[in-house]
Amino acid sequence: MKLLSLSQNHFKKVVEDSFEPKGANARIYGDNETGKTTKMDAFYWLLFGKDSLNQVDFDIKTRRNGIPISSVDHRVEGEFLLTDGKLLRLTREYKEVHTKTRGQATSKFSGHTTNFKVNGIGVAAGEYKHQVDQICPERLFRELTDALHFNTKVSWQDRRKRLIEMCGDVTDQDVIASEPDLAELPDIVGAYSIDDYRKLAGQRRREANKELEEIPNRIDERRREIGEPLDAPATNIDELRAEQEQLRELKAQANHGGLIAEKQVEIRKIESELIEITNRLKTDANSGRDTISASLRSKRSEVDELRRKIGSKSHQVADAEARHRQLEGERTAILSDYNRENSKVFDFTDLTACAACGQAIPSERVAEVRQRAEEQFNKSRSERIEKLLENGKAKRKDVDAAATQLELHRTDLDSLKAQLPALESAVASLQADYDSTEVKGWTPTAHYKEVETRKAALEAEIQRLRADDSEALGELDSKIQAVQGKIDAHLARQSAINNLKAAESRIAELEKRQGELAQTIEKCAHEEYLVDLFIRRKVSLLTEKINSRFQIVRWRLFEEQINEGVLETCIATVDGVPYDSLNHGLRVNVGLDVIRTLQQFHEFYPPVWIDSAESVTRYLDMPCQVIKLVVSEKDKTLRYEFDAAVADIPEHQGVLN
Repeated sequence: MKLLSLSQNHFKKVVEDSFEPKGANARIYGDNETGKTTKMDAFYWLLFGKDSLNQVDFDIKTRRNGIPISSVDHRVEGEFLLTDGKLLRLTREYKEVHTKTRGQATSKFSGHTTNFKVNGIGVAAGEYKHQVDQICPERLFRELTDALHFNTKVSWQDRRKRLIEMCGDVTDQDVIASEPDLAELPDIVGAYSIDDYRKLAGQRRREANKELEEIPNRIDERRREIGEPLDAPATNIDELRAEQEQLRELKAQANHGGLIAEKQVEIRKIESELIEITNRLKTDANSGRDTISASLRSKRSEVDELRRKIGSKSHQVADAEARHRQLEGERTAILSDYNRENSKVFDFTDLTACAACGQAIPSERVAEVRQRAEEQFNKSRSERIEKLLENGKAKRKDVDAAATQLELHRTDLDSLKAQLPALESAVASLQADYDSTEVKGWTPTAHYKEVETRKAALEAEIQRLRADDSEALGELDSKIQAVQGKIDAHLARQSAINNLKAAESRIAELEKRQGELAQTIEKCAHEEYLVDLFIRRKVSLLTEKINSRFQIVRWRLFEEQINEGVLETCIATVDGVPYDSLNHGLRVNVGLDVIRTLQQFHEFYPPVWIDSAESVTRYLDMPCQVIKLVVSEKDKTLRYEFDAAVADIPEHQGVLN
């Protein structure tokens, strides 16, 4: 793709200029602020609507004394020779829009619009973009034409992706085949990725090391717990327990506890009988007062139930009132909407331009547009009024139904409230009768006294039995405790012997675990070595493969880490110096090296722009058109120099369809 010409009209600071390299390499000389970079901005704006910095929002307008010149069109037009030999002329024009409303003598500024042409024919923005994208997508076009773009505007992840897409990645199979020591790695890694397995092997090794470091201390602790060897207990635990059981049987025979328990049961029965006799005597003495109390409780329950019903009905009345108010409000709102809609009249302001496409409306069609607008207004207004009438009638029915329901609830509430005074009066009367009735005492009967006498006799018998048992039981308890002491000593010695055996067994387990962990650490270290060897071999192969495509650039695709690992990156270097530390001249040549390789891969060679070209003394040879912007203090206006023009460019060789 060659740039044949680029003309500007009121674009940024350039009032009018035409640049005609005719497909040849060109140099544009000029002092600062003479418009060199504006040429590059115009080139990118023509194609993509952005400046050379990839900005959409930048100042296009030409200024006079710092103020934008109004009522002028800002236009860039370019002619290109495409790869297939066809000519293409593109035009992008940024215009002010002025409109005049009815009743005003002059038009007013109302915004901007952008017009597009392809080979002199006006097209929509979408069609224009489609035509440009057919040549080359914007992202790739920037990378193929701006010497600084790839290394400053493209993220390192995307740079790496582009390089691998262009040069091809190195597969795991390629790496393993290149190094015999890696033959066993696929079986070791299994379903894991190389990176994941490296993390897993490292984690296993660290965990094994940590556990191995702790084992000697744990063995020492167990050995300190062992102490001196112990002999088995001299006593027989079964004989001791049999002796203790015999003593307990003797104690049970000497103890009157069973007889005492029987007499205590009899006492509890007598106490229950006394309570029953007492309650019966109290009831007989106050039978009249208890009858009044039962009636009073019944009547209070009736009052409580009536009040509950009144409360529930009150809530129903409140809900019905709220529902009635809500529906009445909705009906009022519909009526208000109806009155407002009914009062609307058709109002039309003559249009001078189509609201959809912005083109001017012929004067003979204004009346037709007005008639259609009025018909549409009347139709819409009639439909809205009809809908509001229908909604209003439905809402009126809802309001009437709610009013009827509210009245029913109010009637029920009044009926319930009317019953309350009579019930409350009855409760008060019963309460007065209950309070005025005297509480009578009760007198123990001969039967009651006879039962009390039986209880006293049983209690005295229990006291006598307890006094007889005390001495014999004390001697047997002492013997039982002595045997228990022998049992406890036997169990303590046996427990110490068991702990000693457990400690010795645990020491053997820990020593066995030491050997297993040492083998695990050795195995993990070998696996980590293989994974690191794989990664470093892959780094070497991929770096060599990509760098072989470039003349001066050597790509750093991996960074060494403190933990001896590697991290992906993508940094251009020259003789080991990273891009950010290079001078401007080398950065430009790095960009040209990248562009040349990308252009060869995509088989597309658009013109390359180089800003601040005066800082570079030697350039890499390029297979495409190169346009250099050179600062020249002596050139107060732009001066162009061209190499030999591209031969045999016809005046009209076809256009891109």
